[in-house]
Amino acid sequence: MKKIMIVSFLFMFLFAFSVSAVRLICLTEGQGVPPDNPRYVCDHTLCQVCTTDSYFPTNPTLCADAPGCTYLNSTGGGGIDLEPPVPVINSPPMDSIHSESLILLGVSVNELADIFYKDNLDDRASFVRLCQNSLGCGKNIRFHEGFNSLLVKARDHSGNEGFTMVNFTVDTKPPRIKETLPEQDEYVQGSQEMERIRTRIRLNYPIAHPEMIKSAQKSWMSPRSMVSC
Repeated sequence: MKKIMIVSFLFMFLFAFSVSAVRLICLTEGQGVPPDNPRYVCDHTLCQVCTTDSYFPTNPTLCADAPGCTYLNSTGGGGIDLEPPVPVINSPPMDSIHSESLILLGVSVNELADIFYKDNLDDRASFVRLCQNSLGCGKNIRFHEGFNSLLVKARDHSGNEGFTMVNFTVDTKPPRIKETLPEQDEYVQGSQEMERIRTRIRLNYPIAHPEMIKSAQKSWMSPRSMVSC
């Protein structure tokens, strides 16, 4: 009975040791484990392999509770990937104004990741996938009239997430002239009085269409502003 207990204890000890001595390795295409004499070589963009501490492939179920993925470095070693990806929004520019509602959303990231976006102004909005397992992508998306704010998320293969955002305005409607002075067919006497009169135009919301009023091409106007021309 005593011998059986000793054998059982040794088995449990060896099993616990084997579980604690494994790591989940992430390989890029062409990398293999062990690094000096590969028993397994990755033939995809990214591969996940459960290995021992010596980088020999082992039972994948032993890595089920691994805290993160380990990437091989130049010396063959690695470390748990805890760094989030860094997404960069290349289009549209921050605080830009667009006269068309169809806008290119272009995002790049510093490592392979899944990229998502959502409407930052809608509390009920959920993330929409832009692309998967990529260093960058772009898509033409139709946005609503007025102010827009997008939240972009990148998630790497270890589950780390990085975020960024962009604000922009869509103004597809040209300004409307609501009031002019002097009024239509108004009679003005005398050349001196004529010289003192300047036409005033009230605009509803001129943002992306300053060409509607030539004298306003060099300046942007706030809503319901008054401009002389």
